Amino acid sequence: MSTLSGKVALILDASTRGGIGEAIARAFAGAGARLVLSARRLEGAQRIAHEVGGTAVRCDVTNEDEIVALVRTVTSAHGRLAAFIYAAFRFRRIRIRLMPSSLN
Repeated sequence: MSTLSGKVALILDASTRGGIGEAIARAFAGAGARLVLSARRLEGAQRIAHEVGGTAVRCDVTNEDEIVALVRTVTSAHGRLAAFIYAAFRFRRIRIRLMPSSLN
């Protein structure tokens, strides 16, 4: 029996096919967790939630009030959270100064 079996996991920013949130959702589902996925783009989160047997709720993580409301909604409906995961990962564009080829 898995240590996640029957426990509630809330995964934020789980809406992108092939993304970190989807991978975590699949791993937790495989371990028996009850999943609630959340993202600003609800459609993607709903698709993944359907595939892993979870539910989806829209939340914009840049809005603190929405995060508080999300946690209250999830804990009211599902009980205590065993895991709260923020799965967003963004690349920042940075300017890189290349070295002259003579230094390579």
